Amino acid sequence: MSFNILIASKHFPIANGMDALARSILGIKAKIERAQNFIEVIHKIGTKEFNMLISDLTMEGMDSFTMIERALLLSPDLRILFISLNQSYIFAPRFMEAGAYGFIRTTEGEKEFKRAISQIYLGKRFVPQCLLDSSMGNNDKKNIQNPFNLLSKQEFSVLLLLLKGIGIKEIASMTDLKISTASTYRVRIYNKLDVNNLIELFNLARHYNITTINMDVDF
Repeated sequence: MSFNILIASKHFPIANGMDALARSILGIKAKIERAQNFIEVIHKIGTKEFNMLISDLTMEGMDSFTMIERALLLSPDLRILFISLNQSYIFAPRFMEAGAYGFIRTTEGEKEFKRAISQIYLGKRFVPQCLLDSSMGNNDKKNIQNPFNLLSKQEFSVLLLLLKGIGIKEIASMTDLKISTASTYRVRIYNKLDVNNLIELFNLARHYNITTINMDVDF
């Protein structure tokens, strides 16, 4: 029986690498298609049954949490693996709680990527090692004191879009919020993180190794 995989990345090397790894694990059972933004992801999931989605964490079209909700509404059994430069201890719990099957950093080696794909193929969730360590009481002090843990799911979603340099009006459109509501979330984010402007927000994000595709913008 074939195993249908959708790979969503606008980065050609990443997409090719995931394609090659999936085929090396599943062989001829792997039937792979690609998408370059979240709008295309939702369109493909709505027109064809996929078993697994391997995706960049942030892409054009909508925010990541909205994509998860819409994808799982269309395909409740879809297994989503997110790939990101961001720290697993910050991002993995949020996105796995939202419905993803796994989260893996792009800095991991081939062996760990194969383990992630293999486990999810078998129907098991892939939990990063740092989370397994923390569950055994081995939390790093910096992880515990990370201020971004204070943000709600919706605030975190708005945060990621702010870090991409996206304005409030577009954020509201991408997250299905009113402009006034998106603006309120921005105020809450600034207050919780004790920052006064976007530059300070960027600096704090960099300090905790939180990044997005378009983070290096000019002010």
